[in-house]
Amino acid sequence: MEEKYYQAKPDGTYEKNTEPSGPNPSRIKKILEDSLKSYGWEVEFDNLKSNPYHGVLRNTGLNIDMYIYCWRVSNGGRENRPMEKRIQIGSNADRKPLARSNNEGNRTLLLGIYEPDKKDNSGYTTPIIIAWESEKNKNAGASKSCFTDVNHISTAMRDGFAQYYNSTGDLVCAFRPEFIHFYIMNLNNLHKKEFACIKGNAYIGNNISESIEDSSYNTIIQYSNSEDHGIDKNTILYGPPGTGKTYNIAKYVVRIIEGKNEDEIDMEDYNNVIDRFNKYKADGHAIFTTFHQSYSYEEFIEGIKPVIENKEENENGSDISYTIENGIFKEFCTKASKDENKNNYVFIIDEINRGNMSKIFGELITLIENKKRIGSDESMTVKLPYSKSEFGVPKNVYILGTMNTADRSIALLDTALRRRFEFIEMMPDVNILNTLNNGSDITIDCNGKIINVCEIIKTINKRIEVLYDREHTIGHAYFMELVENPTLENLERILKKKIIPLLQEYFYDDYEKIGLILADNQVNDSRLHFIKEESIDSELFGIDFDLDDRKVFKINDEAFKQPNSYIKIYSKINEEGI
Repeated sequence: MEEKYYQAKPDGTYEKNTEPSGPNPSRIKKILEDSLKSYGWEVEFDNLKSNPYHGVLRNTGLNIDMYIYCWRVSNGGRENRPMEKRIQIGSNADRKPLARSNNEGNRTLLLGIYEPDKKDNSGYTTPIIIAWESEKNKNAGASKSCFTDVNHISTAMRDGFAQYYNSTGDLVCAFRPEFIHFYIMNLNNLHKKEFACIKGNAYIGNNISESIEDSSYNTIIQYSNSEDHGIDKNTILYGPPGTGKTYNIAKYVVRIIEGKNEDEIDMEDYNNVIDRFNKYKADGHAIFTTFHQSYSYEEFIEGIKPVIENKEENENGSDISYTIENGIFKEFCTKASKDENKNNYVFIIDEINRGNMSKIFGELITLIENKKRIGSDESMTVKLPYSKSEFGVPKNVYILGTMNTADRSIALLDTALRRRFEFIEMMPDVNILNTLNNGSDITIDCNGKIINVCEIIKTINKRIEVLYDREHTIGHAYFMELVENPTLENLERILKKKIIPLLQEYFYDDYEKIGLILADNQVNDSRLHFIKEESIDSELFGIDFDLDDRKVFKINDEAFKQPNSYIKIYSKINEEGI
């Protein structure tokens, strides 16, 4: 007898075949419970005897009141539509939960399960869960059918997750059981919009991504174990101050955790990226610390810490005892190693060059090498000095540092550290300002006199490179606010309160060199000099004191009000009539 309906196959294809006999109600319950528990959810159902199942789902601080409608997926019943599948909402099912809005504390799931019959040890064993938007079916009659398509069921078998519009125009999801966590946390968005990461088969093979949506239901974030992001496991962003190192940290963290390349992240709005970055920090997939001169191995790896106790409870009669406590990096590595999907984690170290690297990392300086990571071919562990336990750095932990070259040159870094890290230089780049300013230089119009801010930055930095070095140039980030508000007052404040103090530090209050940087030597009119030389009273120290040509300088407030003071930095000006 010729079969009339198509059935799904695990390779993403389908064929005409006998309709699967299951799953029966007891099997449906087991699939649901096993799926929900697979990600560490605590499942407490108070009714497993009829649809809908009701219970509380708990995980990582969430308490979700859950209703689940679920039936076996069967053939559509219309011979002229052999690809069609459906569920029927039973006439005895309570319809009230279907009308609930899905929000932070509530979920109502309308599901069907398609499970091919097992043929042999390599046969069809993976069930597929199909999900419809529950609220759209709140007015369902005594017996309501929800339709799906065998093509998309087979796609979900192969890829893990699929979205598609069914014959009635509803956006339906189909997925393997391990993606029920992803679906529950994102179901509002998943029934409203097709996502490129799903259409592009982001879930093929072992590259399993989890996604969690924030409480505002606006941001979908994805965890990945992919290395397609192209970033080394030990990376330092270095450059002068104000070049966007901290700004770019957010992009790098999101790239690593989501397994995306640079072009994908650059195409996104930065506000969306920073939202996900903050979410990853909040849920522990990324952690941020700052090194300083007093930072120690005990804070980073492990150490002995005093504990104040009650004397009566302490056998020694002392109110102080000692315990071994894990440091921030060891705790982070422990968490990452317990991730069943081996998703990527990022440990961020700001101002990494300000700490004593040998003192902080200790024996771990060897373990952070790519080939020494746990899970690599040459993986290695060491016995820690305090706890005597074996410890290694997991393969899915990335160390991302920032380094201000004005504080310390890269050439002065510990040789062992330099060998184990990749360095990405971030220098001043006025093209970033141009891009933010719709492709044009930032200019300020002062009654017909045009100040070109980008030319100021470029010219100042050329002079700094000659008089000092390129590692102390001025970053473009100091001038970012001028993109939105290009006024003389804002430029005055930036130069007076940010740039000149930096130059004073760089040149050790050598005001003659600061004057050269700002082109004060190129005009005669002292009103245009940012650095003004003051005369010294010859009688200040008496007639017998020789000043040896000493000079006194001060900041000239008047110059900051004159447009020509800024223009002269990068261009010759006509001093006549000033």
